[in-house]
Amino acid sequence: DVRETMADVVGVRRLVQELQTATNDQASDLHKMQRLRGEYAQLSQTLVSLTARVEHSAMLPLCDVAFVPGKLKHTNEVTVHLGDNIFAVRSAAQAADIITRRLEDLDQRIAHASGEIQGLERRLAQAMEVEQLFTDSLNEQFVDIREPLEEIPSGPKRADARPNDILRREQTAQGPRLPSIAESTTSSPASGSEGGSRESKRPMSRFKASRLKARGEMPTD
Repeated sequence: DVRETMADVVGVRRLVQELQTATNDQASDLHKMQRLRGEYAQLSQTLVSLTARVEHSAMLPLCDVAFVPGKLKHTNEVTVHLGDNIFAVRSAAQAADIITRRLEDLDQRIAHASGEIQGLERRLAQAMEVEQLFTDSLNEQFVDIREPLEEIPSGPKRADARPNDILRREQTAQGPRLPSIAESTTSSPASGSEGGSRESKRPMSRFKASRLKARGEMPTD
């Protein structure tokens, strides 16, 4: 049935959109975790190099854009963020151990996120294949009927125009035809009684009446 097929297509398309959204979210989280892991790895190397000397010259930040030259002392003392706005003073070795544990946790989370993305991509590919099958099945249930459109010429240039049509157009263009004086005075036969005929008198025009009056031939009623 066409309605059932259309409902299946709509459902599969909704599933494809949800899978695409979930895949994009997982990819975004994976990118953040990979960036955080790179920062932790760089910090671990910095902690190892700090304990090699007692003092280190460095550019100390005053704000996000201002730095001043200075020296780092007590390099074996590191303030570690434990979470929930809690900080603790630890040695460089202890801070390195904390970073190592966080790196291991990030590696597990990155591996899990990568597996989730691969599973979502497989489900997305299967859903797209099913969507294509339903779409092809729906298109096969419709028949495209096309007929050529023939242009019909307009105006007096038509080859199939009949003479009556041409005469009617000429009369229409010239306007209505007015009867002459002679036609207004003629009588027309009309059906009368059995076997006989009569003439119907029409009103005499003023021009005709004036001529008859001048001759003295004006008929009486």
